[in-house]
Amino acid sequence: MKKIILFLVLFGLIVPSAPSAAVMPNKAIEGMDQEPSLELIPIEKKELPPSPDLAIITGSATFQHKDGNKQALKRLFVYLCPDSIKAEIEGIRVGGRLIAEKIGEYKALFSDLVLIRGKVEAKKLHRVQSDNASTYSIANVKKGSYYLFADYLDTSSAAYWLIPVTVTDNATITITLDNTNTRELINKK
Repeated sequence: MKKIILFLVLFGLIVPSAPSAAVMPNKAIEGMDQEPSLELIPIEKKELPPSPDLAIITGSATFQHKDGNKQALKRLFVYLCPDSIKAEIEGIRVGGRLIAEKIGEYKALFSDLVLIRGKVEAKKLHRVQSDNASTYSIANVKKGSYYLFADYLDTSSAAYWLIPVTVTDNATITITLDNTNTRELINKK
C-alpha cells in the first residue's frame, strides 16, 4: 500500500495531508497510529483548439452481405498510412492471387489480410476504432497524401479498403466505408 501511495505522491496524483508522509513514506509518523489520510487532486482537462494546420478524417463503416443484410461495422480498426503502403499491399496480393488458383479466392484473401494488417500496423500514422454507431474520426492529420485502410473478415466474406486521401488544409474529410469503395471484396453469403 505504501508503494502505491508513494507512486501517487511522486506523480502528483495525491497530496499527503501530513507533510512528512511524502518525505518518509516507509517510516511511521510519530504520534499517528494510522497511515496519513490522502486527498485527491482533481486534474483539469483543457480542450485544445483545433490547429489551423491539421485536418480531421471522419466517416462510417458498413458492409452489405450478398443476401442483402447490411451490417454496421462496430469496433472496426481504421488506419491512416503513408502513401508508400499501397505498393506493399499490392506486392502481397500478387502472390495471393496466384495462391487463390489452388486454395480459392476467399482463403487466399483471408490469409493475405493477416499479412497486410501486419504491414499496415507497422507503418500506420494513426489507428482508430469505429464506435458502436460504426463511425470513426481521425484527428490531427497533417497536410499530405495518405491511404486509409480497413479490413473486414467473417466466415464467408472478406474485404478491404485502401482509399487515397489528400489533405490540403484543415478541413474535415468524410469517407464512408462500404461495399462500393472496397479495394477487393469476396462476398459469399
